[in-house]
Amino acid sequence: MSIANEIKRIKDAKAAIKQSIENKGIPVSEDVKLDKYAEYIDNIEVGSGSDSEYAWPDFYELRTRQLSSYKGSNMYALFANVYVKEAEIRYKDLIENINTTGTINFSNMFYFFNSDQSDCIKSLDLTGYDVSKGTDFVNMFSYCQLDTLNISGWDFSNMSNLANQMIFYNCKIKDIYMTNCNLTKVTDVYNFASRSSELVSIDMTGCDTSNVTRFNNMVSTCPKLTTIIGELDASKANGLYSSSSAHPFGGCTSLETVYLKNIYKNVTLTNASKWCINLGDTKVKNECLVYMINELPDLINDKGLTATDKIVLTLPPTNTLAAEQVQVAIDKGWQVANVVSTASTYSLRRRMVYKAVECEMGCYIASDGSRYEIFEAINVMTPQGENVGWDVFSNIEEAAEYYGLTYDEPEKDRD
Repeated sequence: MSIANEIKRIKDAKAAIKQSIENKGIPVSEDVKLDKYAEYIDNIEVGSGSDSEYAWPDFYELRTRQLSSYKGSNMYALFANVYVKEAEIRYKDLIENINTTGTINFSNMFYFFNSDQSDCIKSLDLTGYDVSKGTDFVNMFSYCQLDTLNISGWDFSNMSNLANQMIFYNCKIKDIYMTNCNLTKVTDVYNFASRSSELVSIDMTGCDTSNVTRFNNMVSTCPKLTTIIGELDASKANGLYSSSSAHPFGGCTSLETVYLKNIYKNVTLTNASKWCINLGDTKVKNECLVYMINELPDLINDKGLTATDKIVLTLPPTNTLAAEQVQVAIDKGWQVANVVSTASTYSLRRRMVYKAVECEMGCYIASDGSRYEIFEAINVMTPQGENVGWDVFSNIEEAAEYYGLTYDEPEKDRD
């Protein structure tokens, strides 16, 4: 063999080894001598070691698979059972910048990603993903372990039904950011993020849920969940269900912040328990409760139910709402459970009507010394119409203050 041929063979071998090292994620500059390649080979890390049929036997085949330029319709289980060490930022960048344009199947893509690993990356920013063609998201992040995940701006316009997709089912993500995601065509969010044991907050600011008809178990059994940011439009909700096994927030024992708006605005109600709203498992704060009470429909005047129909709003046991705040719901025909003691007298009746009538032996006195009696009734029919000439107040003390009267029992009753 000639010297020239031997030199060519060595150069070809060096190039092949260099390419193999780089395929494992270790860059090698052109000026590195062949005798240094052993050090680079020692720096090649082992993969996840998973035997799963859809897991990579070696995560560091990322470069081999050329994900930076990958385009395809199927991302099924692409990163399943894989973990990325915190020090390996280059792989995190590669995952975050993968080209998902045209992808249809995202199912199991991050299934068990980073699961039960202590030295793995803590966050992923996937806002650059194009999911607009996606039709399958089943278990996409199930059992995925992260501190934060950002999918803000994702376009789910190709999906009308997220039922049983369970995108975040049983995940171990602490904070999910999904602001301004396009949910305008989504009608069902059943089990969207249920049983996520580590979930603390989910930001849904700008997410339009006005077409969602089923919220069953949306985030149920998430014991650490404290905050749902944004307003959930429940205008087409086909019931929010009273049983803890079905309602959206059942088992969310730490939940403090959630806002529901337009509750049942665009649906026909019946006297059925599915229309009840049960927050009894939660710790939803007063500010949110007042907001929701103001968004409740008037069951009698707007929905055609009667005072005998039993549609119940169950407040959190931790609430400290005042009587007049609870009364707003009662005035709309709702029965209210878990009313605190200071408001309990209002839980079983609607607001009363009152009228002050001048009376020599009346128990109330005006500033000019004249006496009045204040009459109280639930409802009064007068020749001029219902409750004409009567005024609505929360209690008789409020009525007396409005009429400028002070309680003062007549002389004959004093001893």
